Amino acid sequence: MSKSGKKATLKKALKARQIKQQQQNQQHKAGKYLRFLKNTKTQVSFLIGVVGFLFVVWPRISVYTGESLDPHDPFATPFIIKNDGYLPIRDIHYSITPKNIKFLTPGRGQATIMGETDNVFIIVPLVKKLPLLGTNKTTAIFLPLPTEKPIDVKSADIYINLVYKPYLVPYTFSERHSFVTTVKKTGEYVWLEDYSK
Repeated sequence: MSKSGKKATLKKALKARQIKQQQQNQQHKAGKYLRFLKNTKTQVSFLIGVVGFLFVVWPRISVYTGESLDPHDPFATPFIIKNDGYLPIRDIHYSITPKNIKFLTPGRGQATIMGETDNVFIIVPLVKKLPLLGTNKTTAIFLPLPTEKPIDVKSADIYINLVYKPYLVPYTFSERHSFVTTVKKTGEYVWLEDYSK
């Protein structure tokens, strides 16, 4: 075989080897890309599953005021606890803590604030327990009545403290809801949720 024939054969062999190597590289890249896609798909599916699970089991409780039994008495307003989640909530401990109650005391005509030595009454927050609150179920709680009702309450703040355990989640959750009262021109009391506290 002549030298030119040998060179042509070598060139062909080299070209064939390069083409084969390029094909192998492309296949390798395609395999890597498919593996990456498969892994990404698995990871995204897993992430969506976790988020979906947490969305279902994560507790959601709302607290709001019900219709007052006596609009002229701020202590006659029920507060509603509602389970807005998808699963029941158990071992609910709640307490209502009045703060900064200002009212006109009989014969004095000036405001008295809870916590001073000349209180007309003292409210001790009691911790009460609900064993279970089902999905979309509600329960009503009332402010603890004082030993002597205040006359002409000017304003008051309360905190409703909740501690509870949801099903399937091994943690205890706690939250606090704050409400303030205001008096309408008609003399009726309205409780409003205070998100600033």
